Amino acid sequence: MKQAKRYLQFFAKYLLLPTVVLAMVVVLGALATRSVIQSDITKARRITTSNGVETLETVAIGGIEQWIQVRGKDRDNPVILYLHGGPGSTMMPSGHAFQSDWENAFTVVQWDQRGAGKTRNTNGKVGLEVMTLDRMVEDAREVTLYLLQRFGRQRIFILGHSWGSYLGIRLALQYPELYHAYVGTGQMVNIYKNERLSYYGIVALAEERGNQEALAALEELGPPPYTQEQLMVQREWLMKLGGAFYGETNVIPQIKIIATAPEYSLLDIYAFFNGGSSIELVYDSLMAVDLPSRGLDFQIPIFFFLGRHDYVTPSSLAEMDFSEISAPQKEIVWFEKAAHAAMLAEPEKFTQALIEHLLPITSNGN
Repeated sequence: MKQAKRYLQFFAKYLLLPTVVLAMVVVLGALATRSVIQSDITKARRITTSNGVETLETVAIGGIEQWIQVRGKDRDNPVILYLHGGPGSTMMPSGHAFQSDWENAFTVVQWDQRGAGKTRNTNGKVGLEVMTLDRMVEDAREVTLYLLQRFGRQRIFILGHSWGSYLGIRLALQYPELYHAYVGTGQMVNIYKNERLSYYGIVALAEERGNQEALAALEELGPPPYTQEQLMVQREWLMKLGGAFYGETNVIPQIKIIATAPEYSLLDIYAFFNGGSSIELVYDSLMAVDLPSRGLDFQIPIFFFLGRHDYVTPSSLAEMDFSEISAPQKEIVWFEKAAHAAMLAEPEKFTQALIEHLLPITSNGN
C-alpha cells in the first residue's frame, strides 16, 4: 500500500505535473500568438475612409438576433450580401483571407445564418425548431430588406456559395425586384445528381492517384443516396483527395484562417464547428432539392463563378444547368486553379470578376 502511494506521488510530481504545465504553456502560447495575429489582421483591415463602414452587429431576423458584418471603403458603393454554405458553414471568419479587396468597390455583408457561427453562439438552439428551407429563404429576404432600408437602396447584389447558392437562386426567382444580379459559386443544382457526380468524380481521383485505401472505402460506401452519416464519410474522402479546397488534402489551412479571425471569440469558433449539425434539421428536404424544377427564367443577370476542380458541387452539372437558363445577361467565369472555394483559391481573379461583371450593371443606372 505504501509502495503504491509512493508511486502515485512520484507520478504526480515528476510526470503528471510537468505534463499539465507543459500543456498549459502550449495553450497559453497558442492563445498569445492568436491574439497577436488577430491584432495584426484588425490593423491591416481597418476602414479609415471618411465614408467607410465597418460594423459587427445583431439584427432581429425571423424572430431571433442574427449577426451580420458590414465592411466597405465607401458606403455609397453597391452592396453585396454573401450567402454562406453549409447549412452552418459561415464565411465571416474566413473573410479576412479573401474579402478585403472587394471592400474597395463594394459594401460587403457577411451574415451568420440561423444555426451558424456567432448567431448560433448567441441563440444556442433557440430558433432551430423552425429551421426549414423556406424559413431560411425568408430569413435571407428579411436581411435583404434590412440592408435596403439601412443603405437607402432599391436593390443589392447577392452572392450564393454552395448551400447559399440554393438560397440565392430562390431569392433571384421569387424576389427579382430586390436584386441587381445573382452570383453563384459552388453552385447547387439537383442534389441527387450533384452527389452521384461527386461520388464518381472522387472515385476517379482515387484511381488516378492509386489510393487503394480510398478506393476500398468508397467501394464499400457505394454511390448515393446517402444517410447523413454516409455523406460525411464521402466528404471526408473528398477532402483528403483535394476535391473541396484546391491543392489541399486536409482542413488545417482553413482552421488556421478561422482560428485567427478577429471577429470570432473562442466560443464563436466552437459554435462554428458545431454549426454543421444544422444540416440534420433540413437533411431530407435538402437531399430532395432540384433547383431547375423551380424555373430557369430569370429577370436579373445571372453569373456562375465555377471552380474547375469542384467535387462538392460538380461544376459540370452547373454548366449544363446554366445552358438552359434564360436571363437578361448571363455568363460563366471559370477558375482553373480552384475547387469548391474559388474566392479562397484565386482571390485576385475572383475580385476582378466581381468588379468586371457587377459594377457595369449599377453604373448603367439599373
